[in-house]
Amino acid sequence: RLPGEAQKIDRMMEKFAERFCLQNPSIFPNADTAFILAFSVIMLNTDLHNPAIKDERKMTKNGFVSINRGIASGADLDEDFLGEIFDRIKMDPISLKEDDVWRAKLKVAGGVTESAFSPIYATLTGISLSDRAKREAFEKERVDMVQVSEALVRQRKLANSMVGC
Repeated sequence: RLPGEAQKIDRMMEKFAERFCLQNPSIFPNADTAFILAFSVIMLNTDLHNPAIKDERKMTKNGFVSINRGIASGADLDEDFLGEIFDRIKMDPISLKEDDVWRAKLKVAGGVTESAFSPIYATLTGISLSDRAKREAFEKERVDMVQVSEALVRQRKLANSMVGC
């Protein structure tokens, strides 16, 4: 099951990067840059907010900037831009709304591990959620991710246009 899911995620990320670059042609030199950065952001989110990763092993802002060196057709993305992404992900993790609901329910229930009820955990382990519920959750999260990404880009464009004044 997992290889099929990984392929779907990869394809979705590829299409996201292509579409993003079509709508925002001046942000990245090509879709590969958007694709790599998008995966880097997902990995950063996991690294910063996974309770199994000890604090001393979590990604730092300098580490995030460093792993993204050269991804813009051999050039570096602006360090301030990458730093803003790092700060935002550190402050506000990317999370499925459904997982947030489960976390709230677990706090009320007490004593039950979060992973036992997580929709993502259920998907990865084969514990079935309805296909419709999965599709709806996936589509909602995709839309939320696109909106957040577009808002960041708009903020960046605005900041760049103000610098030129």
